[in-house]
Amino acid sequence: MAASPGLCQQTGRRDDLLHGLRREHPRLLMTPALLEAARKAVAEDEKAGELLTKLRMHGETLLRETPVKYEIIGPRLLTQSRHCLERVYVFAALCHLDAPGERWLNGARANLRAAAAFPDWNPSHFLDAAEMTHAFAIAYDWLFDRLDAQEKEMIHEAIVTKGLRPAVDHVYRGGKDGSMTGWAIRDNNWNQVCNGGMILGALAIADREPKLAGEVLGYALQSLPKAMREFAPDGGWFEGVGYWAYTVRYTVPLLAALDTALGRRFGLDEFPGFSETGDFYLHAIGPTGLAFNFSDCNRVSARGFPWLHWMARRFERPVWHWAADNGDSGKHPLSLFWREPDVRTPAQLHTRREATFVGMNAAMMRSAWDDPAASYVGFYAGHNGVAHSQLEMGTFVFDALGERWVEELGSDDYDLPGYFGDQRWDYYRLNSQGQNVMLFDGRNQGTKARGWITSSGANNGSAHAIADLSEGYAAQARVARRGVRLTNERRSLLVQDEFELKSPAVYQWQIHTMAQVKTEIDRAQLIIGDKTVEVRALSRLPVDFVLEEARPANLARGNGKTEDANEKYRKLVIRTRDKVQKGTVGVLLQPLQDPNAPRGAGLVKPLEAWD
Repeated sequence: MAASPGLCQQTGRRDDLLHGLRREHPRLLMTPALLEAARKAVAEDEKAGELLTKLRMHGETLLRETPVKYEIIGPRLLTQSRHCLERVYVFAALCHLDAPGERWLNGARANLRAAAAFPDWNPSHFLDAAEMTHAFAIAYDWLFDRLDAQEKEMIHEAIVTKGLRPAVDHVYRGGKDGSMTGWAIRDNNWNQVCNGGMILGALAIADREPKLAGEVLGYALQSLPKAMREFAPDGGWFEGVGYWAYTVRYTVPLLAALDTALGRRFGLDEFPGFSETGDFYLHAIGPTGLAFNFSDCNRVSARGFPWLHWMARRFERPVWHWAADNGDSGKHPLSLFWREPDVRTPAQLHTRREATFVGMNAAMMRSAWDDPAASYVGFYAGHNGVAHSQLEMGTFVFDALGERWVEELGSDDYDLPGYFGDQRWDYYRLNSQGQNVMLFDGRNQGTKARGWITSSGANNGSAHAIADLSEGYAAQARVARRGVRLTNERRSLLVQDEFELKSPAVYQWQIHTMAQVKTEIDRAQLIIGDKTVEVRALSRLPVDFVLEEARPANLARGNGKTEDANEKYRKLVIRTRDKVQKGTVGVLLQPLQDPNAPRGAGLVKPLEAWD
């Protein structure tokens, strides 16, 4: 796919890229007019006032913390870069909104002086340098009228020597022939995060360093299309919702900064799928507020994402304002600067309760938008060979009754030996034993295999998706397919596997859960407090229900690092008693809230008949 027409038309000459640069500050993400609008909103709007109160409270907490320090953990300075970035955003915003603001300015100064004195910003792991450059750019721009000449010079010098020059010399022109290399030619989150930091740094000091700023902007505009194409065709992100959020968290500021500083975005927001990508976040968050955390993504509440406010306006998608607001802690000032006063819910906007993202082969379905006890399933056909992937083709999560019953374990410690290398598939959370997938003789899926959503559909009473997972089991199976269906007015979940093997093997269905588990001969119960989900196997094959630990076989992994023991989790296994070569197994997860709900009779039909 070629670069978007807008990009091609606007990047021909680098000396023209800074044409129209706004001379006044602030000019990155915020302008004097936007700042005045925020002040007015705080004075007149109760919700805006509440957001300022939350931001002030968060700022008080940050003021009590020690300024950033040069501390490398594993290969990363990233924790300190993120501390600096968070504090700069909060303190700089409060300088403008919480008069007189001197103590907020002092908080920013302390962290900026500390980080400027670092010997470097760890360019060998350039995310660290990029996020620190982002922080210094915001500080230089938002605090321009509050800083003295010496402080401005300190920040300017740090942006140039610790951010922009390392990017130009070692990445943008880092190849043997002077070509781009490293993150500048990647298609994952590093591209947008690093280019975003460089763009903000360049725009902050462009009037003082026009040649360098134009050079940086030119290289960034050449680099970004490779990653922006990954939103195609429908907005899904192959690294999962955690890295989607990380990517968009830095993509939106670079676009917004281009807009406010130069008045144009060079077509970067026109790549296929980007105008739809907010739906990926919208549907990937269950009614519990927990993300569908396949890939290297943690089990944390993902509610509140203020960057979606900008996206909602740019692409006229009002439901994304709700996603941005829902559960927002108010700890980021963009919640206040970019907020929408009139927010309507997905139910009010008649938003579909299901979505399929065919580009990265995931589907999400729910029973309702306006019910915190709604049922929800996230289903991932998988691609085991992409960045941050796990051996998880066919994995799923399940929410109901206000709880998450089926869990994805997410990532482990990135500093475990070989985590991103030759030991990756030794770790329980990353290999197939630690996923909610089918297994044959307990063997891992293929490490480069890809699954495909082959069909999906919905009506008022049910919704489903079917995946062909055969490639993941190619060494053992001729065919391996899984379907998930919300049934019984979308309250219950049926997970159905169909397989035909090359030779007999023990079939295993498994899930991970934080619930208490009671097993019986032909069923199990998952129990959280006074809530229960019954698990029933609907199969002609004789099976046993077994409760196992989710504990890795070998916790100690060297270098003082220990694999997560997963002590909060239990593993429910349904396993055939004998080796089998062909079969269909349906497993019904039934929230016990409706005594008249079907117990499984007639639910299992061939997957090809589901449509």
